[in-house]
Amino acid sequence: MSLIWFLGTTRPLAHTEYKFNDVIPDMYEDGMLYNGGIRFEGNLWPDAVATGVRKILKGCHIYAIQTTLGLDYEARYRQAYSFKTAENMIKMLNWLKDFISAQIKKGSEVYLIKLWQGREFSPKKIERQEIQTNGWLIFGSCDMVFEYGTLYKFTYISPEEAFGRCNMDDVLKKFKDCDSFSLTAIWQEGWLLTDEQAAHALALKEERTNAYCREEYNKLTAKQRAEYPDFDALWESFRQKYGPIGREWELLPEGPAKYKSYPRPDGVPEHLREFWMCAMEDAVERTHIEMLKVVGTTPPEQALTGEYAPLKPYLLRVVPSFFHHCTGGGAFKCHFIFALNKDTWAWIAEYPDTDCFFGLLQDFALYKNGEIKLSCCSHEGIYEEITEPRKLLL
Repeated sequence: MSLIWFLGTTRPLAHTEYKFNDVIPDMYEDGMLYNGGIRFEGNLWPDAVATGVRKILKGCHIYAIQTTLGLDYEARYRQAYSFKTAENMIKMLNWLKDFISAQIKKGSEVYLIKLWQGREFSPKKIERQEIQTNGWLIFGSCDMVFEYGTLYKFTYISPEEAFGRCNMDDVLKKFKDCDSFSLTAIWQEGWLLTDEQAAHALALKEERTNAYCREEYNKLTAKQRAEYPDFDALWESFRQKYGPIGREWELLPEGPAKYKSYPRPDGVPEHLREFWMCAMEDAVERTHIEMLKVVGTTPPEQALTGEYAPLKPYLLRVVPSFFHHCTGGGAFKCHFIFALNKDTWAWIAEYPDTDCFFGLLQDFALYKNGEIKLSCCSHEGIYEEITEPRKLLL
């Protein structure tokens, strides 16, 4: 018996078959991520239909997503056996996200539900949840995890609708009392990382990692906790044991061999897997920082040329970090924080909407007295007003 993902659409698909391996050509039948594509309603096998999917998705055209991955690794790509596997999985989930968005734009309603193959499931027991596809994060610590037996209805909100047609003029009026703003870039090859900046980035990341691992520690049962020392000693033991392994791996030259050799959690029980993962990640990031410090020669602020040149006189600070106001991980980033005054407001006003920052600098955010008031994610089209006190980066 296995878990099957069922897709329901109110409009039939235009083609006879959609295959993930058309999108990801390097998938093979003997690989972990082999996919047979999408099976149509007329070709569903009997024990798949026996789940009661027709009653649940009544009025929909029904399709079964055939993949050994089964979408069961959402938000768990860090635990995949290799970076290549994680990369393929992310490609597949992004493909599914784009595919669902395209169907919605054609006027179709789209649903998704995970059920056990051959096990009857009553429509009366299902829970329902709505998801905006342009708010579905594929790569980051906040990725959604789909739950068994929940019927997900997907919607798509255009950038205009997502921002409530909140153009930059509205932002200027609403946040006129803010005193600074930030724009973010992915860290570029050759940028200079100072010792002070590196220490600050690592301290921020360590604080967040410790908090996360402590939450995992608190989830342990009393019996499990009795087997280990206190949290601080346990976390340090993982760093001591797996730190050298993570460092050695990060120092390997780039190439296929590197991804095949990604260390595995040898002998680590499942309830401590996040400790292992965080210890490895900690070592990788510290080593990555060391490498950036060696090769960097050009201060990031020198990249403020062209359209960004008018902002350079008002640059308050440069803050490198592994995360920022709208992401919880991913690539190493550089946040440029500027003063807000009549000149910088005039520069901002040239952009019609807060989602129009798509160059080197993206992800517009506004601050007042060091607290974030507005967080925007360029890639996801997310506009979020922050009402609770929250200090980040500064």
